[in-house]
Amino acid sequence: MLQATDSNQLLRSRRMNRIILTILLSGIFLNCCAGPKTNKEAGDGDENSLIFTNRTFANQNLSELIRKTDGRSIIRLEFQRCTFQGATGLSTLLNAYQNFPCGLFFRECTFEGSLSLQSVSFTGQVDFHKCAFKKDLIARNAVFIAPFGLRECGIDGEAAFQNCIFMKESTWIGSYFYGVSLFQGSRFMKPAQFQNVHFQANGDFTQCRFEEGAIYDFCIAQGKLDLSESRQDGLMTFKKSQLQKGLQMNRFRSFALLKFFETRFDDSLRIREFRYFAEKPELVNPIGSVIPSGGF
Repeated sequence: MLQATDSNQLLRSRRMNRIILTILLSGIFLNCCAGPKTNKEAGDGDENSLIFTNRTFANQNLSELIRKTDGRSIIRLEFQRCTFQGATGLSTLLNAYQNFPCGLFFRECTFEGSLSLQSVSFTGQVDFHKCAFKKDLIARNAVFIAPFGLRECGIDGEAAFQNCIFMKESTWIGSYFYGVSLFQGSRFMKPAQFQNVHFQANGDFTQCRFEEGAIYDFCIAQGKLDLSESRQDGLMTFKKSQLQKGLQMNRFRSFALLKFFETRFDDSLRIREFRYFAEKPELVNPIGSVIPSGGF
């Protein structure tokens, strides 16, 4: 009787061991089939994109988020209603020129510290919509190969876009520049759209080149707007714009129609050594306390 009991216990023990072994092997098999985990698990999206919503980041290097553990990169990185504390950038190597290979999108995000995009070539679209920048936005020497957008944003600090190249459309519609905005030496290969932009401080567009023109319609410049030594090869318009501290176009070169329509001048229009090589600039129904006389 004792021998039969021992045999039954042995059988039950062996059966339990087989069950445990099966469970362990199943877990190993599932892990193997699942493949390596990627940073996609930290946010939403699909295999080609990564979306973060309502997250807080501190001193974030954005380049660290686009690489998968298998060595591949995503093609779209998006942030919705996220907060960035401290300095945000794309590299810890500030003086090294680099490429950022994916699209970069920000929706209703807040940057409590500075954002640096300088010395970067962006092969994908870069777009900011309804974002708040509490500090500086620095993008000196950047190249935007795909469309760039900074729409309905507010920048409290300095906006630095010196020596940038915008290969496609650049859209700044409805944004507020509360600090100085610096675009010296930048090149716009497609029309630059500055409609309804507010320049509360000075806007410096000296030595820029507008290959297909620019639109400054309905913009409000409370600071000085300076386009001296720049060149325009496409239509440029200032329809119903308000130039409260004056417009400087000294040594400006115009190769296409430049039109002011019902533009408000509260300070003078300075055009020393201005040159036009195609159509004569049009000054239609100017208004304000200082109305330019004599035309161009």
